[in-house]
Amino acid sequence: MASRRRRNRDRRRAAEPAGRGDRLPAPRPGGLGAGCGPWQDATLAELRLLRQAINQGWPVPPHRRGPILAEVCADLGPADPRRVIAVGRVLLAADRVNSGGS
Repeated sequence: MASRRRRNRDRRRAAEPAGRGDRLPAPRPGGLGAGCGPWQDATLAELRLLRQAINQGWPVPPHRRGPILAEVCADLGPADPRRVIAVGRVLLAADRVNSGGS
């Protein structure tokens, strides 16, 4: 069990507006509603999974392939460089599969 001092420090941090840092931020408004597809606010892990699915040739209906990549690129900005790199890797994987290269 953590010491009393540590528990109190954790309680103070949790009460601060920034939080403790071990909790996920609140989800962005929009969710799966209008203007926000399920891939538009994908996490880095979900983008990694999408890249793996592309590389391994998971079955995706042809009419959904374009919209998925469009949703991935929709909210791309300079705010998070890790997300920009992850989206770039997804696009490179899709291009590699489309061109028939390995």
